[in-house]
Amino acid sequence: MRRWFRAIWRMISGVFGSAASNLEANEHVMSATFDESIEKREERARKIQKATGEISALHKKAVVKAKGLKDEIATIEKRMEAAKLSMQKLIDPQKALGKGPEEIKAAMAANPEFARHQGAFNDLAAQLGRKKKDLATAEADEQKYKQSVETLKNDTLAAQRAASQLKDEKADRMAAVQVAKHRKDAASIRTGLGEDTADQDLARLREASDRIVAEAEIAEELSDVNSSKQMQEYDQIADSSASTSQLDDLLDFGTEASTEKAPAQLPE
Repeated sequence: MRRWFRAIWRMISGVFGSAASNLEANEHVMSATFDESIEKREERARKIQKATGEISALHKKAVVKAKGLKDEIATIEKRMEAAKLSMQKLIDPQKALGKGPEEIKAAMAANPEFARHQGAFNDLAAQLGRKKKDLATAEADEQKYKQSVETLKNDTLAAQRAASQLKDEKADRMAAVQVAKHRKDAASIRTGLGEDTADQDLARLREASDRIVAEAEIAEELSDVNSSKQMQEYDQIADSSASTSQLDDLLDFGTEASTEKAPAQLPE
């Protein structure tokens, strides 16, 4: 039973497979199939190009951010240098008095102006650390986006080239199909298997004409046979009547009694 179902399935698959092959060989189906593949590649190229634009915008944003962070870092470092110089100006007079480092540090710890400069320096140093960290992230993003943009550009060009190659292949294959079709038609005509049915129609017309003539001849023959047979019957009847009349003449059946009175005759 399973073998039977398997055989039926193979037969059905074969029928549909053959039909699909014939359909795929149709030039209109072939053209539509190529157009669908071309459209898919062009759509992929458009999507990649759109993504490239979006990532390129992120790359530009990362570049701008990195530049801004660099400028901020430069400003912070400049301010830190100013705070440092301000603190050094307070330290130098103490050094000129011959005081030692520990003594100067103690004096500076009690100096409100030094404490203000020192606090500003420490705040700027903390900001500098955060900005440098942000700059490292921005520069990493910049490089990442730059690499992604280059990759996507190459992918876009590859998709566009694939679509262009398919267009060229479609043109070549459609031309090849047309040439093959003409060659097949020419070969069919040479072998008498062309699609032109004029000779076949003419042959059927000749057969019909011959058939009508033959039927007419048979009808005439039948008519002649019937007429000849009837004439023969007439001849037989005539011959039979003539024979009977001749036989009557040869035989003496006597004379019929006359209804008229014979003329009186005188005795001798």
